[in-house]
Amino acid sequence: MPQKFVNGLKNILSAGKSLSSKKNMLQVIALSCFLWVLHAFIYLLIAQGLGIQLGLAEVLLIVSFSSLSAMIPASPGFVGTFQTAFATIFVALGLNPELGLSMSIIIHLGAYASTILIGVFSANRLGVSVFEVFNKAKNVSGENLNK
Repeated sequence: MPQKFVNGLKNILSAGKSLSSKKNMLQVIALSCFLWVLHAFIYLLIAQGLGIQLGLAEVLLIVSFSSLSAMIPASPGFVGTFQTAFATIFVALGLNPELGLSMSIIIHLGAYASTILIGVFSANRLGVSVFEVFNKAKNVSGENLNK
């Protein structure tokens, strides 16, 4: 077995040990539930903004289905599978799939924009040049290609 794979597996198993404590496990479950509720709330707000009337069960179904769609191999950032999941679930709910597509695009753009803005803000606060990071990453990936 390649050493990188073995080391990665050891890291995963080591991280899993932290969940052996009931306190840690409860914290992880509580945080996970909070994040699911937050996602559902954001989806609900966006749906309302688009004039789409959804109940809690429908929103939770959309959150679950769209999250599962991210596991399907696709282009970077699960572009396409995420939108297809929304359109599909909207059809299943008897709603206009174009509204599902619109909602998915808004959510996707919002997620990317907020992540990029927070990343740039954090890099600035830490005194890290975003361009310098990209240049170092390019050099590292170039080194890996030559191996």
